[in-house]
Amino acid sequence: MGQYLGPHPSVAFGFRHVLYNVNTVNLARLLQTDSAFDIRQIDPIVTGKSVRGYLRWIQRDNANVCGLLTSNKVRGNFKPLINPVFMKKAAQQAGLVPIQKWSTPDGQKITLWEYPNPPPNCR
Repeated sequence: MGQYLGPHPSVAFGFRHVLYNVNTVNLARLLQTDSAFDIRQIDPIVTGKSVRGYLRWIQRDNANVCGLLTSNKVRGNFKPLINPVFMKKAAQQAGLVPIQKWSTPDGQKITLWEYPNPPPNCR
């Protein structure tokens, strides 16, 4: 992931998986490099469960992120759940472009989205 994200990566997680989340990714990063990513995770209590709420979260709270991660399923996610269809629509409406996909061990498809013209901290 880091190869796509410039020297000071910030990544937003648009899902809340029990194994693949901001805490586990940062723990792995800290153990390897002794430094943390700037990672943010959606809070559906704040955003609500709507395309508009998710879009507001992306544009307001994450306008300077280098990438957004989304998932196509809610299997293995903790509650309150994110609607993956709404999150995908919000990412598209925000002008993000999917650049890479991979599978998790439990069968989810994770998508990495980026802005066509990334913020300065991503270059």
